[in-house]
Amino acid sequence: MSISRNYLFSKQGSAVTLIRTLRSLLLQSLHLLSVLSLVFTVLVGCSEQHQTTPPITAKVSARMLVQPNALMGPGPSGFGWSPQDAILAYVEPKDGRDVLWAYDATTAVRRVLLDPGDANPNQISVSSAQWSPQGNLLLLSGANALWLLDATTGGMKSLAAGSSAKTGLMFSPDGTRIAFVQNNDLYTVRVSDGLLVRLTMDGSSTVFNGTLDWVYNEELATYTEADTFNHKAAAGFIHLYGLGLKTFSEVNQGR
Repeated sequence: MSISRNYLFSKQGSAVTLIRTLRSLLLQSLHLLSVLSLVFTVLVGCSEQHQTTPPITAKVSARMLVQPNALMGPGPSGFGWSPQDAILAYVEPKDGRDVLWAYDATTAVRRVLLDPGDANPNQISVSSAQWSPQGNLLLLSGANALWLLDATTGGMKSLAAGSSAKTGLMFSPDGTRIAFVQNNDLYTVRVSDGLLVRLTMDGSSTVFNGTLDWVYNEELATYTEADTFNHKAAAGFIHLYGLGLKTFSEVNQGR
């Protein structure tokens, strides 16, 4: 009886050992298949990349590396919050050109405010956009005119059309007028009907009203060039004389 019992235990022990051995071999095989599959995937990916990626033949210069957006590409810029709502206006490229966007922080929805298009016949600069005090309009500069963009409807209205460039754009505190500099003289234009008023008459190549020549903006802290309207609605502007200065011709040699 004891012999039969020992024989049975011996048979059972051999079966258990065999099962454990087979299980170990199976796990090792699965692990080996996983490794081989991973290696095959990597090799195929490298082969495809090698076939589709053209060789780089152009030389990279130091000047190329310091160009704007050379390393990271163009991103959003020109941020400006609406003074009345939680809406952020900013510039971001779309289809290779700059587009003015609006982002509503309350709904997390963004939309296009202005896409000048590829032609952009009026040469409107979306990076010049600034909100009106009421938050319903955005002021932009063009080649020969100022432009008002309705933030709700997208409608456009031109003001102060003319052949001369306009700089130092600024809304009055009540949003009814816009001040700007043209040919070194200060002007205001009324938003409602486009009435143009010239504030200074002596602007010339040596007299600068509301603009800077050899003095940079940062040298005057936060004071802007044509700060015709300050927070207390008192008129004031920079008046510079450039008398006794020599005139030099500027030559651009492409450097």
